[in-house]
Amino acid sequence: MQTFPNADDDFNKFLSPDNFQLAWRRIRNSTRLEVKDRLSLKIFSGDLNAHIEILIDELKNNQFIPASAEHIYAPKKSRTLRPFPFLGMRDRLVYQALGNIIIRNSLAYMRLYTNVQVFSPVVQSEDSDFIFENTKSTKNRPGQFKKFVDAIKSTKHDPSFHFFVRADISAFYPSIDHSLLFSQLEKYQWLSSPALLDLLKRCLEAWSSTDNTLKFQRGVPIGYETSDILGSLFLWELDKSLVKHCKVLRYVDDMYLFTSTKSEAIYALMQLDLALQHRLLNLP
Repeated sequence: MQTFPNADDDFNKFLSPDNFQLAWRRIRNSTRLEVKDRLSLKIFSGDLNAHIEILIDELKNNQFIPASAEHIYAPKKSRTLRPFPFLGMRDRLVYQALGNIIIRNSLAYMRLYTNVQVFSPVVQSEDSDFIFENTKSTKNRPGQFKKFVDAIKSTKHDPSFHFFVRADISAFYPSIDHSLLFSQLEKYQWLSSPALLDLLKRCLEAWSSTDNTLKFQRGVPIGYETSDILGSLFLWELDKSLVKHCKVLRYVDDMYLFTSTKSEAIYALMQLDLALQHRLLNLP
């Protein structure tokens, strides 16, 4: 594992121009087109250093106020709507700059289960301009979802397992409880600075509600790489605990639990349900 980071070190690295330049490059290179603001990217690129300098100065002096997010809605197969909070460029820069620190502190933890039981998007490195490895399959390299599907097929043909349960978490990202998330970030020192935890708290409160007059204590904005990191870390203890009862394969919030007997499958499902309820999450 890794040594615990220092809170002051986290805070100083967060406020460094290099960290915000990295955040900018990661936003620019993001493939998440549903939340990509090309106009703001063009405007900020005209005088990027000045924009970053002003933003860092506001953060140093505790003058930064996260703006409420605009929401766009995309239809799902179920004919319901998936909300995408659309962050302004200043807010997105702050969110990604926080994400950079969290990635640096948690990467060793996430890699314990990567491509073993967790097949969610894989972080390349703590300083890469592209956060995740290419998730799409190519002729020579399978993407993460293809790896997930292949692992399911392989396990189904494993004579050790005769039963499996498929489960997914209902409204995962909008349901992530802030208090539980911050408790876990502090516990494992994935974000050790009280000032940064408070900043993240204020940001998530501002972005979580579709009504600007309300502030919710749950939810992370869908569509952003930092949210994917927070989601993976929120389920980290779940990944660790479930392997005691079954073989687990997970892609984001989609899970397969493999067991030898039917009674073990029922028990594994019960343990999953209890573990999710403990995190204020639910199965459909």
